[in-house]
Amino acid sequence: MILLTSPKCGECLKAKELLRKAGVEFREVSVTTDEGLKIGVAYSVTHVPALIAGRVYVGIDEIKEFVESL
Repeated sequence: MILLTSPKCGECLKAKELLRKAGVEFREVSVTTDEGLKIGVAYSVTHVPALIAGRVYVGIDEIKEFVESL
């Protein structure tokens, strides 16, 4: 799983904490990097945090729903 983030994103910090507490393994990639930009474009991500896990979960609410579904 990939978590797309940006450096000054408060929700990104919350998403990382939520995923870690749930024991979800993920790789964080900043959209400020070439890799993050390419991933964001490939998945049509327009907001962060965005979790790519089979489908794209955008925003803290969708990421919470994903964690609760585990």
